[in-house]
Amino acid sequence: MLKVFLICLLGSISFTSAALENGFDIAVSYDVVGKVVVISWKNNEDSAKQFILQKSDDQQTWVNVDTLYNTSDFNQQLILWEDRDPSPGGYLYRLKVIVDDLNYSFSKPVYVVISPSLFEWSVFSNRNQDKLNLQYTGKGIITGVINVLLQTRSGQVLFRSRSSSSTTSIDIPVKNLGRGDYHVNVFVDGDLIWHYRLQK
Repeated sequence: MLKVFLICLLGSISFTSAALENGFDIAVSYDVVGKVVVISWKNNEDSAKQFILQKSDDQQTWVNVDTLYNTSDFNQQLILWEDRDPSPGGYLYRLKVIVDDLNYSFSKPVYVVISPSLFEWSVFSNRNQDKLNLQYTGKGIITGVINVLLQTRSGQVLFRSRSSSSTTSIDIPVKNLGRGDYHVNVFVDGDLIWHYRLQK
């Protein structure tokens, strides 16, 4: 279920932003305490008629999750939406801004991960800082195949490993990564169990 609010300040929630060509900014984050995905942007375009929030889990198929029709009440306001009770996994969100039947634009997709906290991993870097070492420190019992993905913010896979359920230490090469944000995601039998944001 999605809800929409008009706000002046967002409080203590931190966001990742991606700019639209027409000047909009979309921000997406996962509020662990509230267990909601928070999406926000400032409406600084009077000519926009609709805002369509879209969601994808594979970068190919996009689903319209809600539509907001622009009114004078929204002018120059910061709009906050909440995607409540999302299933664990990695998702891309974007905003489609419609001016008329022939003119519309998209924000760059912003990637967010929703993961349970039972299966924790600790992260260590070696002396040369060319590898990350993941060591399993969680209390949950892993019963399936462990897959580790290193991904860009847009979801592109840069590294993939596959290990048995008894594996407690996994190395990830990071030497050739450029500056930016990356995501380390650990899956067991296709289910996301842990996420780590890497900044270089």
